[in-house]
Formats: sequence, structure tokens, C-alpha cells
Amino acid sequence: MLLQLGRLEDAFVLLNGRFDPHGPPIVTVMDASAVVAVGRLALHTGDGRQLRQMIEIAKAMLSESTPGVRRHAAWLLSLQAAADGNPRAAHQWLCAMGESERTRVLQRDWMDVADEAQIVRIALANGDHELAESAVADAYRRAELSPDRCVA
Repeated sequence: MLLQLGRLEDAFVLLNGRFDPHGPPIVTVMDASAVVAVGRLALHTGDGRQLRQMIEIAKAMLSESTPGVRRHAAWLLSLQAAADGNPRAAHQWLCAMGESERTRVLQRDWMDVADEAQIVRIALANGDHELAESAVADAYRRAELSPDRCVA
């Protein structure tokens, strides 16, 4: 939540050093969401060391049995690829659990308000209109609006 509020220093103090790539595996959704938060914080602050560690952890999370943990991992890996200017790799990470599962990546805890927009950018850059439409529908559901109630 601190990250979403833009309180990057406070988020850093709270999360820095919490996860070790050589430590115990991430098996709970709560810890997985914190790994994504640390990864996002590293992306925002340009902390390459921290980002590399979170990416290593996320790659290991992809082999966990809990779908929510895998969704968090795919999302962080996708965000990192998008930040590196590689929308194709970002899309491939969204499909890491299978192409049919790519529309469920946003079914995670502690979503950011910009998550759907980021997925739409990745999807459109890859010609994946189904994923883009799914993300837009998710945004409408989250906002509890229907498309016909929005003013253009």
C-alpha cells in the first residue's frame, strides 16, 4: 500500500531485505504479493540489484503449486520485461502459465490501479486483442462501472 501511495522511502524501509533468492521458497500469496511490491519498488527507484533478486525469486515462484503465487510471479516478470522495452517478452511472461491463463494474471492480491492499463499496452503491442479486451473488462468490473455508463 505504501508503494501505491507513492511513499517509496517508507516502502523501502519496510520491505528491504525481506526476501532472499537463496532463502525459503515463496509459497503464500501474501508473500508473493510482497515480492511483486519489492520488485515494483526496485523498478521505480532503479535499484538493479534488488530487481535482479526479485526476478530470481519470481522465476522460482513460477514452479510453485499455488496459482496465485504463479500469477504474481508472471506479473512481476512481465512488468520487468515491459520496463526493459520488450513487450514481446512481457507478453510471453503473461502466458507463462499457459495462453488460456493469461487473462487471469490480474486475479491477484494488492493490484495497482494501473495494472489493467499496463496489460492493455502489452497486449496491443503484441496484437492480442482478446487479452486487451479482457483487461478493459476487468477494469470496468473493478471500478463497478459498465462500459455504457462511461462518458468518452
